[in-house]
Amino acid sequence: MSQESSNPSAPAAPEQGTTPAEPGQETTPRKKSGCCLKGILIMGGLLLLLIILVIWQVLSVKSWIEDGMESSPAALPQPELTEEEQKGIEDIYTSYPKHYEKGTDVDVLLTPAQFNSLVAENIAKEKAKGRKVDLDALQVSFDGPATVLRGTALVPEREGLYYNFEVRGEFAIENAKATCNVEQVRLRGVDAPFSAKTVMREALRKGLTEQEKRFNEGRDSIFARLKLLKREGDKIHVILNGEHLERPGY
Repeated sequence: MSQESSNPSAPAAPEQGTTPAEPGQETTPRKKSGCCLKGILIMGGLLLLLIILVIWQVLSVKSWIEDGMESSPAALPQPELTEEEQKGIEDIYTSYPKHYEKGTDVDVLLTPAQFNSLVAENIAKEKAKGRKVDLDALQVSFDGPATVLRGTALVPEREGLYYNFEVRGEFAIENAKATCNVEQVRLRGVDAPFSAKTVMREALRKGLTEQEKRFNEGRDSIFARLKLLKREGDKIHVILNGEHLERPGY
């Protein structure tokens, strides 16, 4: 006879994903951990700031950079999810701890709304923990063959100022290599001078080269964490390296 049937008065063990209840209290589900994309966001923010700092040093575009500062972040629309999209996100959170424990890759195909929702939740949770987040907001959308990134970044060493940006082009990370084709960059709704695009491409190349160097040396890098980040049709294919996952709840 099983132990459960021989001791019917013993309290049942709490289900996975719940917090054991104190006497007289109900068992409540744990809050889901928003760590899936945290490391990627941190490195993406640092890479973006590196690009801005490099561009800032070029006199021909310095005025565009300085005029692009704003005193408040962009008011981006809240991602609206269908029931199916919401269930897909819940499935990611449910399976994530298992991937972390086993060191297996997280392989997901996301709609832009799902991607934007995950990013927004991760940023909000980092702020709630009192941590600085250089990338204050980021959303992805598709316009024909182009991928459009809209968001807000903190101005380095200028508290209370923001860069509200829009970048249009083609972007992908696959097999520790990045493909970036920047077609248009805007700050505060103003297109970048032609020279800024040239400088940005060079800054982006240098930043990604440094990430590749870190990866080849066995150090933490965006290539170590991301095996794949690529548009596939009207969705975004993301594969997080199971060996470099953030601890759930951290």
